[in-house]
Amino acid sequence: ALGEADTVDNVVHINGMKLTIQAKSRKRIAEFMKPPEGADVTIIKEDRGPMLMVLPVALFLAVLTKTGNSQEPDPT
Repeated sequence: ALGEADTVDNVVHINGMKLTIQAKSRKRIAEFMKPPEGADVTIIKEDRGPMLMVLPVALFLAVLTKTGNSQEPDPT
């Protein structure tokens, strides 16, 4: 498990941040989880649970790339 929890399938380092990833594959994914036409992202949440974001991997990588190469100061 790459020195991580048994549930971790991959580890990536992006913009100085370590992300642990679990990959899931299903024949079908619930339609409500998929970003609908006209939207880029779906945010889902269970009662008293954290918000989760569903977006295409290509968009996720594009956002990370743009953020990592930004010449603007970090507002935080």
